[in-house]
Amino acid sequence: LSVYTLFGAGGFTAGLLLSGWLTGFSWRLTFAFPAPAVLVLFVLGLRLIPGAGEENGGGPPPGATAGDRPPLRRYGFASAAAFLAGLLALVQGITSVPAHGWADLRSTGLLALAAGLLALFSALERASAHPLIRFEA
Repeated sequence: LSVYTLFGAGGFTAGLLLSGWLTGFSWRLTFAFPAPAVLVLFVLGLRLIPGAGEENGGGPPPGATAGDRPPLRRYGFASAAAFLAGLLALVQGITSVPAHGWADLRSTGLLALAAGLLALFSALERASAHPLIRFEA
């Protein structure tokens, strides 16, 4: 926990300092810079972090190295797409209310679409062997 806190605080501080420096060139760089850094860290994480072993309760097997990592689990693309689309419709529906009102078809249609997509996500996750979110306790 202390290592996580150390790196979290260090990353936050470094991000503020780097953002201030990048703003001197262009404020747009503060939004463009994190994407390549996240991509590099994601690739490094896939190569260096050992995967979870199913046979011993989810942790890595004893003596495992990064090269022994099992393949990534197959998560449902349809449920992830339904969740993303549902959240986007929800946010767009909520933000359209001040300009158009609750009675407008755009606002109510987007909110109904969000409810339907999030219900679809819930149904897909309950039927999935490897859900993104486990709904049962």
